[in-house]
Parts: sequence; structure tokens; C-alpha cells
Amino acid sequence: LFNQRPKDVRMISVLLVDDDERVRQGLRMRLGLEVDLHVVGEAHDGAEALRQAARLQPDVVVMDIQIAHLDGFQATAELRVITPYSAVIMLSLHDDLLTQEQALESGAAAFVSKREPSDRLVAAIRRSVAETGDE
Repeated sequence: LFNQRPKDVRMISVLLVDDDERVRQGLRMRLGLEVDLHVVGEAHDGAEALRQAARLQPDVVVMDIQIAHLDGFQATAELRVITPYSAVIMLSLHDDLLTQEQALESGAAAFVSKREPSDRLVAAIRRSVAETGDE
């Protein structure tokens, strides 16, 4: 009951994609603290991410780069076709400039390092939805 949202707050649906269950659980718990963010699904690899995104049509997909059955770059490029209105936030421990450039080239709206505070991910999710103009 402590996490009730005002009626005028737009809910943002989020799909989490990471091969590590503990990472997904941590992200789900952190995003659950926000009144406007709702985790609607999870996937452990690229193929499952595509199936879940097609079914759920989330506002945002938080995508790890190093996943099986299509890496995050490949899955993001395919998601841009399957769910063009879903923004992809690429999330990785690998935060060098080349990786960040590859993320954006594959169609990600933003790149967030797993080393950064979780508030950075929350801000990137909100910003990616605001930039699409979906209200």
C-alpha cells in the first residue's frame, strides 16, 4: 500500500532481460520502489526477450549485452523491428566507449553501466519514454 501511485501518473511497463536471475531480481526490486515503473516480464536470453517483447509490448526493455541465443546487440536490433515503440536501455558491466557506441548503433535509446547507481537506470527509463512522445 505504501507504493500507491497518483491517478495522473503514467505507468511505464518494463521488460527485464539478463541471464543472471539475481540481477533480474535486484532490478525488479529496485524498479518496484518507483510508483510509475512496472516490471511486466523477464527473459534470460535474446530469443526469450524477443518472444516476451512481442507478447507484452513493453514501453521499455532493459537489455543486458552478454546473453545467450542472440546477444544484446542482435536482440536490440531485432526488437526495433518487432516492437518499434519499445525503447531499449542497454545495461552492461562492459562500459567502454566502443561498447556504448555499439549499443546505440544497434538501436538502444541509452546505455547504462551496471557499475552506476541504480538511479541512473531509473532516469534513463523515464527519459527514453519521454523522448518517444508517448503520453
